[in-house]
Amino acid sequence: MKRLCIIGDSHVGAIKRAMGTLPADAGLATTYFAAHHDFWRGVELRGRTLASDNEQTNRIFAATSGGECVIDMDDYDVFVMVGLRFSMGPFVLLSGHSASDSMSAHGPERRRLSDACFEAAGYGTMTKGLAAGLLKRMRAVTDKPIVVLPVPNPSEGVPAEILPWWLTQFYGVSTPEDSWAIRAHFESTCDRVSGTFGIDIIPLPKDAAASGVLNRRDYTMLPAEIATMETNDILNRMTCANERYAALVLPRMLSAAKADMAVGTAPSG
Repeated sequence: MKRLCIIGDSHVGAIKRAMGTLPADAGLATTYFAAHHDFWRGVELRGRTLASDNEQTNRIFAATSGGECVIDMDDYDVFVMVGLRFSMGPFVLLSGHSASDSMSAHGPERRRLSDACFEAAGYGTMTKGLAAGLLKRMRAVTDKPIVVLPVPNPSEGVPAEILPWWLTQFYGVSTPEDSWAIRAHFESTCDRVSGTFGIDIIPLPKDAAASGVLNRRDYTMLPAEIATMETNDILNRMTCANERYAALVLPRMLSAAKADMAVGTAPSG
């Protein structure tokens, strides 16, 4: 029985519901630690555990994990990190004032960068964010496999007022050609980030894509839809992507989780 620890933000809810469709003999014992990404900012490395002094964070962790509020690196065989601001966002925001050689829309309002420079700028942001900080702490004490599921892209037709500001920027990408170029830069940089942290990053599923930076509407749950769910499970109420989206990424996630991956050592600094 492989012990799987899934940590992350609201998108964990969709993964849990998809995991619930697996047969009982799937060979996985799964524990979830999920909370809004702001609660994860106070999670620190203590010995060989991830823990927080914030009482609300601990209550949420206990509610989603079934009673645990400390993540012990020795209690699990594989870790999956879901969301936590690990996304295409840095590249979308960069495209607001800069365009790579692979992007079609250039002009006086956007400086031109080589593809390599564009990706280097995105890499710098990706390796300094919330998810990267947690990865560094985990890699300081364990070389066990870590799988990362990026934040799903927002979906077309979703009201901007329900989204955080940085996701609203995805709707401002000027051309379809630019959207796919941005996606290609993100995917290329994910390969580099994978090597930096010794992790496996699950690609954003193209089957859900309406463009390079937006998903189709039928892969998202709106707050009104979540409110109609009959459940007392806090995780099942913490979701943005829906089961259709989770079903696309779950096979690759489980394949990576069960594989004997060669995981690198922690980056310095």
